[in-house]
Amino acid sequence: MIRHLLLSAFVAVLFAGCGGGSPTPPSYAKYDLGGGRYFIDCEDTGGGSSLRFDSASEGDVVTKELYELSWGGPHQLRIEDGKLTVDGTERGTLQPGDRITIKANGEIFVNGGQR
Repeated sequence: MIRHLLLSAFVAVLFAGCGGGSPTPPSYAKYDLGGGRYFIDCEDTGGGSSLRFDSASEGDVVTKELYELSWGGPHQLRIEDGKLTVDGTERGTLQPGDRITIKANGEIFVNGGQR
């Protein structure tokens, strides 16, 4: 009888831990754009992210740049010639070396300051 109860308890614990509705851990993305021109850290991509870019330069001078990062379905971060836009809202101008952080709650930070 005790053996049967122990076996039943073990099976119940085993099944409770298998796919019992535990949340999926967030996925993280980190980008180095243009060899250190900008850095992006996205704390939760909502299952994935994609990056498109186009840039041109003359020597060491960047003459044109466009970076488009999509994550979590509808979200998009865009950097066009140094101007930062997130989900259609302008977020100011960037400088080379700036670090952009996209928090899991959707807040945007540049070099530690909220935008």
